[in-house]
Amino acid sequence: MENKPNIILLTVDSLRADHLGFLGYQKAVSPNIDKLAQESAVFKEAYAVGPHSPYSFPAIFTSTYPLDYKGPMDVGSSRVFLSEVLKNNGYLTATFHATVRLSSFFGYDKGWDFFYDLEDPSEIGFKKKGASGKIKKKIKTVLRSYLYRFGLIWVNIFPSTFFLSRYLIYRLTKKIKNPNVDAFTLNKAAKEFISSHNKNKNQPIFLHIHYMDVHGPFFPLDYYLKKRILSRSEFIGKSIAAFSLNDSSFLLKRYIKDHLKKTLELYDDGIKYLDSQISDFFDFLKKENIWDNAIIIFTADHGEELWDHGEPAHGRNLYNELLHIPLIIKIPGKGAEIISHKVSLRGLAPTICDLVGVGGDPAFKGKNLFKVSRKIFFHQTAYNETKKVFKDIDIDNESQCFLACQTNKYKYIFRGDSGKEELYDLEIDPKEKNNIADREKAILLEMRKAIYRFKEKNPIIFHNN
Repeated sequence: MENKPNIILLTVDSLRADHLGFLGYQKAVSPNIDKLAQESAVFKEAYAVGPHSPYSFPAIFTSTYPLDYKGPMDVGSSRVFLSEVLKNNGYLTATFHATVRLSSFFGYDKGWDFFYDLEDPSEIGFKKKGASGKIKKKIKTVLRSYLYRFGLIWVNIFPSTFFLSRYLIYRLTKKIKNPNVDAFTLNKAAKEFISSHNKNKNQPIFLHIHYMDVHGPFFPLDYYLKKRILSRSEFIGKSIAAFSLNDSSFLLKRYIKDHLKKTLELYDDGIKYLDSQISDFFDFLKKENIWDNAIIIFTADHGEELWDHGEPAHGRNLYNELLHIPLIIKIPGKGAEIISHKVSLRGLAPTICDLVGVGGDPAFKGKNLFKVSRKIFFHQTAYNETKKVFKDIDIDNESQCFLACQTNKYKYIFRGDSGKEELYDLEIDPKEKNNIADREKAILLEMRKAIYRFKEKNPIIFHNN
């Protein structure tokens, strides 16, 4: 392909597939994303490899499994990045994000001509400190630990007074911290980059933006735009995203359920805000004459549990509300297309390479999503209870690993810490509520064997080895 198209890859943190209109959501929260879907290839059954950024992005960028190559602690050490392949084939590569999970600290800066990390890892503890810094940090850590324990006891026994007290403090101080850099700020940086480099029409661009607006803590749309005071119900709805039903008392569980509706509204507000900013970015691409000759890809790294299985956010579970994600690919000169079979984001990098006429790297494990229909898909995540930091990525034995596989009909989950096995019939139980492992022994054995074969072909290599 002589004149290679530009590539725009937009990824969203924590965006569930079933909260978007083009995938069946009844609330009008994503009109502009839905419009993109109407003129693009839509993969209705696209799945992340893992339920958490460190367990999804290795598949997106390197077409590998997250626990390959000593896991997600240092993704860049041995893997080949899509950005490297495209850069070696004449692309100008740039990425914009605001999460430490994609920082150079974990090796995600490979292959980028321009690496815009809007969240400084050093500001949230990811750097070495001197002796005095260590002492101060230890004192703060101890104090926070005691305050956290006190707060945990208080919120479990008297949840209404706990949240009321926090809300009164908020109203007195009128201060509330949003740790996420918003889409407007990311888009502004990306626009400046495009405007300054768009003069060289002969060099195609590979641009990636990762948005955090749907990630918790959930903030309402009006707060982003107008900086207004949150109502008590909004404040509670935002705050309860930090609490897990599994680790909570009966009183707190009931209190959270009473306010869950507001939390879901705030989650949707984040999608609405993101949708408006994506529309603005698309208008900019059209104004800069990039849109028509650009491959536009919209997807998410994973979903959000939202208490469907007892957890508020994402991490250790491998249910499909966390794995089923949106995937839209707009290809110049091609119209709308619906792909109904299941695909894995592990095939995204090879697909992009094929679309622009560039050979993918031999290390890529995935295949072109338009050409391959697999019968079974595998998922990984992990958690190390013994670690003080990096509990979710510094893995040193198999008991900390959680694996899953799914076909069109069945889903199998194995929990390394407890040895528990779960089996679901997705055709009659798509929400994975009824574990049939005890009843369907033959199917269970078949899925268990599939996991064994997967582990033999993709051995887990631990970070400390």
